[in-house]
Amino acid sequence: MIDPGRTNTPVEMATLKVLLSATTPLTTDILANRIKVEPKALQSAVELLCQTGCVIDEHPQQGLLLVEAGLGVWSDYLAYVSHRPRSVMVYQQLTSTQDACRRRVGRSGPVPEGDLVVADEQTAGRGRLGRRWEAAAGSSVLFSMIHCDRTQTKPQTLIGQLSVAISVALAEALEPLLPSDQGPIQIKWPNDLYINGQKLAGILVETVNTASKIRAAIIGVGINIHQEAAQLPPATCPDATSLSLCGARTHRLHVLAKTLEAIDRALQQNDPHLLERWRSRSAILNQRTRLQSDGKIVAGQVLDLDPQWGLIIRTDSGTMAHLPAQTTTVI
Repeated sequence: MIDPGRTNTPVEMATLKVLLSATTPLTTDILANRIKVEPKALQSAVELLCQTGCVIDEHPQQGLLLVEAGLGVWSDYLAYVSHRPRSVMVYQQLTSTQDACRRRVGRSGPVPEGDLVVADEQTAGRGRLGRRWEAAAGSSVLFSMIHCDRTQTKPQTLIGQLSVAISVALAEALEPLLPSDQGPIQIKWPNDLYINGQKLAGILVETVNTASKIRAAIIGVGINIHQEAAQLPPATCPDATSLSLCGARTHRLHVLAKTLEAIDRALQQNDPHLLERWRSRSAILNQRTRLQSDGKIVAGQVLDLDPQWGLIIRTDSGTMAHLPAQTTTVI
């Protein structure tokens, strides 16, 4: 796990927050005014951020520009901007953030609700149905979050409900980061986000029974951020893209913070308009689609989505079918 070496102060975190969202250099006076500190205190904060791995360019006339937010500040920053208490563990390398969360849930004691595991690189990352998720170090946002379900919802239903809520939240968090000339982010049910026909992000929801008999869901997210075309895996995902390839210039930590904010909000509210928001982004609604469910191929027109029972499809033979998110994938 990344050891920040020291606890970052609120002034440093406030400075980092402004620098993360800035697309052009900011003079010391402007930056100090935005976070309401004296220039001397700002300079001290900048020096301390650099000591924990941040790379900040300083131009005598133009001002300060964040080049990279070092992993040493990620944990403190995410705790600083979070609207809920949580433990944040940031790793240079993991086999899988999902597996790391699963181990935390498996320990005795209360379920660590909201705990977050972030990795700079995964050596055995996976998507749904055992598919491999490839991402080079420094290229992506890779994290898993623990969510407690106290409603005794069946695992299949819980996975379907969370897949809908998280996919919508993720799409709405990422879209404002894109240039205005890029198309809307669409949801390829149940767990992929696409833009202009190319995959930008993926979601994996798994359930775990805990020692306290409270079912936990582990929500895994992978977002392509800085990959260029040659870095994307043609074998596992020939139609992949990244925020950089879509023209977005942003920092991974900024994307992660915005994503977590949207997911936390989605988990804390029961939005009656959630299905309408999903329908407006669906890449397969009203389309003839081929799917694989429980090892069988099903083809037909997608009519709608039921969060409890799954995708509603009229098959080519004229029958109606409900296909659950847990065991179904679009071919």
